[in-house]
Amino acid sequence: RYSSKKLNLNVNYFHMTFENEISLVGALAATSYIPLRQNVDNSRRSGLETVINWQLDEKFDIILIASYLSTKVDQFINANSEAIDNVEHIFSPKWIIGPSLVFNPSSRWSINLSGRYVDQSYMELSNDSVFKLPDFFVLDSRVDFNVSETVTFSFMVNNILDELYFTDGSPVDFDFDGVVEGPGYRVQPPRNFYGMLRVSF
Repeated sequence: RYSSKKLNLNVNYFHMTFENEISLVGALAATSYIPLRQNVDNSRRSGLETVINWQLDEKFDIILIASYLSTKVDQFINANSEAIDNVEHIFSPKWIIGPSLVFNPSSRWSINLSGRYVDQSYMELSNDSVFKLPDFFVLDSRVDFNVSETVTFSFMVNNILDELYFTDGSPVDFDFDGVVEGPGYRVQPPRNFYGMLRVSF
């Protein structure tokens, strides 16, 4: 950790090892959309996380939240009883990067423009390149207005660029005939608007 008058920095390293982990494998139970899990003998997760807050002046702040993740499953036994070595956990993007610019023109107003980049990841444990979640970048904005000491109104615009993106998915057997036709994705909302009135007592 490092802190000064205009800069705050927090960096965290983590490393976790697992034995007999109950892991999501990306497959779905027959005639359903229930995700299956399977015990894997040895696996690990390690990476870096950082939060940086830099005050440019009295009105502008730059914030960066970022993480790098490395995962490994020593061996995975697929549905055909084949052993596949050294694969990554599903839904484990290597990079997640979230920059923000905060503008405080007065004590009443605060304007936040924030982005989020998420790297591609696998949606099933054999790491077949056909079944990948593509990377994406989403831009959001928020305006806060302090009506009084106890009343705040907020207005948010999410997914400003109207990006088509996915945060979840799996190989899907669409007609339940026992054959996987391809990847299925959980589609996230397009551009949307949200208002909130907060009253504290």
